[in-house]
Amino acid sequence: MASKARDHIVVVAIDFGTTYSGYAYSFLSDFIKYKTDHLNKIHINNWNCGDLMSEKTPTTLLLDKNKEFVSFGYAAENDYSSMTEEKRKEHYYFRRFKMMLYDKDGKLTLTRDTVLKDLRDKEMPAIDVFARSIEYLKNEFVKKFEERNLQVSITPLNENVTWILTVPAIWDEPAKQFMEEAAELAGISKESLLICLEPEAAAVYCKWIQIERDDDALNVMKPG
Repeated sequence: MASKARDHIVVVAIDFGTTYSGYAYSFLSDFIKYKTDHLNKIHINNWNCGDLMSEKTPTTLLLDKNKEFVSFGYAAENDYSSMTEEKRKEHYYFRRFKMMLYDKDGKLTLTRDTVLKDLRDKEMPAIDVFARSIEYLKNEFVKKFEERNLQVSITPLNENVTWILTVPAIWDEPAKQFMEEAAELAGISKESLLICLEPEAAAVYCKWIQIERDDDALNVMKPG
């Protein structure tokens, strides 16, 4: 993960998963102020899934017959399930589409020319499917952030927000480039984007976890 010197206000990390997706964000000021406790200052969005709340939402995208955005996540699943059969035929419905990027031998096949098929085998460029999904998560963050009325302005986004997109470690450079281009189509500038390998993200998180000291357990390890 290459570092970029930026005078940003907020860092937003998008976890674009195979089954579920979500995002979290934190303020640079909190990171500086609460050096030993800043992990507790991370804000995670919650989605309504019936009677429960979830920190992630299904990686499911619903588009209309003109390939315009309708809904994403739980909302997409609910919208599609409530449609008549005729209406479903008119729409594009993509679920767990990251799995479609691998061939039968498990090899990643992802370029700007890759095409995805929806639930009814209707085709659409993969980069557009990814871009619409990333754009939804980006817009959802902006909407929820503004609703909190924190008296903090994050516009223009490309100057005040650093976006992080996680990708699997096995993804090659063309696949990472694909994600950068999809993010750019979603309205995220290259200057404000970091592509991070999932193991790297986990390692950085573990680096900052406060490990509780258990003196009794440590004494067991002493000689004698």
